[in-house]
Amino acid sequence: MLGAVPGVLLAMLLHTVFTAGGALPSGFSLVITPLPVLAALLICILAARIGGWLAAWRAAKVSAVEALGDVAVEPKKLGWVRLSLGALLVPGGLTAPIVLPIALPGESDIDGAASTALVLVMAVGLLGPKLFGGVATLLDRRPGDANRFLAISNSRARSRRLSAATTPLIMGVTMASAQFFSGTTLAAAAHDQAADGVQADHVVTSDSAGISPGLADDLRRVPGVRTVSPVARTSTILTWPDGDSIQYRITTAQGVDPAALPDTMDLDRLRGDLRGLNGSTIALSRLVAGTIGVDVGGRRYAPRRRNR
Repeated sequence: MLGAVPGVLLAMLLHTVFTAGGALPSGFSLVITPLPVLAALLICILAARIGGWLAAWRAAKVSAVEALGDVAVEPKKLGWVRLSLGALLVPGGLTAPIVLPIALPGESDIDGAASTALVLVMAVGLLGPKLFGGVATLLDRRPGDANRFLAISNSRARSRRLSAATTPLIMGVTMASAQFFSGTTLAAAAHDQAADGVQADHVVTSDSAGISPGLADDLRRVPGVRTVSPVARTSTILTWPDGDSIQYRITTAQGVDPAALPDTMDLDRLRGDLRGLNGSTIALSRLVAGTIGVDVGGRRYAPRRRNR
């Protein structure tokens, strides 16, 4: 309950900041109800009770002498179930970022690839004692003073305790990195793809509302100019059925001259024919096509939103 009030205040602050920065539309309102607070409180109580019960259940079955022995010396071996799960999660977490973008359509592959970092964190939690013990063994090969020797020896002897202390830190850093760096990584990749896709020697832009339509004809008459491809940038609203509801997505679009594309742009076409573009046809990226569930020759309603 002590964290509920600061959490609500933080949500209101973030809503104001995101709205002012343009990340959220101005009409997007924040609805605050007691249900999320009560649900979080109930989940925390259940998790604490179940965790305490599991810890007390094992302790109640152990005699006092055996308990003192367990405290003095950590068990050397991990359970085979724990080792097996950890060994399976490691290759799964490493291969999922490669397999999911191929197997899953649209934006779901991005979410799936980003969440695979948590799979690796789970593998670290399961194999932590082995991993930290191995790192301590490697560090022990280098000579050092007495403090270094004692620290490494303690880490190797208490690898379970070290793993229990560091795994939450690793999980926190991983979740924060996945949240903060996923968007910047996608933005950087999109910027690089856009830059690599331009094959024209020169790009004419304007700081105002746009460029005069007659400028393209003037540039074509310049000596040495082989191809001029005007580009009209706009936004569209794509709609598609999703179960019993209708989903929509606002995405950027470009109006281009198909005849000039081979000399000015490299769109890295996967399927279809760009020469078939006209006033009623569009070419979609693999990400957008997978998100809205359309293939070559499919139909979707995409009204123009605004020009730039």
